[in-house]
Amino acid sequence: MKADLKEYAPSGFLTKQDLIKSLHLHVTNEKLIDSLIIAFDKSGDNKVSIKEYLSGMLQFRYGTPHERFNLAFKVFDVDEDNNWDYDELKLFFINVMDIDMSKKSKKFKEKLENHLEELYEKLDKNDDGYITRKEFTRVLAIDQNLTNNIMSMASFITA
Repeated sequence: MKADLKEYAPSGFLTKQDLIKSLHLHVTNEKLIDSLIIAFDKSGDNKVSIKEYLSGMLQFRYGTPHERFNLAFKVFDVDEDNNWDYDELKLFFINVMDIDMSKKSKKFKEKLENHLEELYEKLDKNDDGYITRKEFTRVLAIDQNLTNNIMSMASFITA
């Protein structure tokens, strides 16, 4: 894997495009791409070294559920306010499930919206309109079905 990364990152650092290619993602949301950089960049230099990339991938693949959920939360917290609003939850599901909304029927979109609204209400325990990292991880620690669903979706990044 490290040898393959040298093809993506001959300088030893992955650019945004290198990161997207190496993860086999099909994202165009600039804020989401920036969040990926922030989540992987442990040194805070706005670059992702091969070592940082491998560390992040190990956390996604082999981390505890708590570590994996925290990393997923950080990636999709695109406004970096340590909360998810409804749009960030929706962004999470659409990207994790690789849904091309432009090709989906109105009925599908309505069902997805209903499902996401129910999930949002379930996760927003204090009903303040935001999902905190604590709410996210606490609900997932209690609700095994929800945890399993999100764990299987969150593994998209290592597939």
